Amino acid sequence: MIPSRVAAKFNFEVQDWNTVGSSTDLGGGQIDLASLEPFEAQEMTIPVVHPEKGEKGHLDIRLLFQPESKSHLVMNRNGES
Repeated sequence: MIPSRVAAKFNFEVQDWNTVGSSTDLGGGQIDLASLEPFEAQEMTIPVVHPEKGEKGHLDIRLLFQPESKSHLVMNRNGES
C-alpha cells in the first residue's frame, strides 16, 4: 500500500539474471506516481540508468492507480464487509 502517491518514491532496479553465477545490475529508475490520474491506465517509457555507465535502455510499463479510502482498508482488516 502506498499512503501518499504524491509523496511516495517508487524506485525500480533491472538485473540480467544468470542461471550460473551472480546477476548483473543493468540500472534502475524512478516512477513518478504523482503524475498518475485515478482510474486511468497510463503507459510510460522510463529510462533505465546505471550509476556508473549511464543510460542502458528503457522500461515500458502500463500503470493503473486505484485509490482506496483508509476507512475501507480498516473495515477489511477487521473482517467486516
